[in-house]
Amino acid sequence: MVFKTLTQTATASGVTVVDMQTQDHPATVSELARAELNLHLRGPYPATKALIQDVQRRNPWVTVQRWSLQRLPAPSAEVESALVLNLWGRPLLVP
Repeated sequence: MVFKTLTQTATASGVTVVDMQTQDHPATVSELARAELNLHLRGPYPATKALIQDVQRRNPWVTVQRWSLQRLPAPSAEVESALVLNLWGRPLLVP
């Protein structure tokens, strides 16, 4: 659900999802389950920021772990973003 919403919103706002990778981290007795979503985005800074805000507004269990930006050479007004999101899941139930 998060992936579909993210790509649709990105396309509508003029942000390109260049690459997307996921890594699952199952729940343990001491840690919540989470999926780590690594994104490489390209687009205007305001649209990229709005995209991240929209994903978090729609999915309160999503947090930003890391977001780095690099401005593309002039005359482009776009930035390249490396974004890592955590999608948190349920804890491991111990009998």
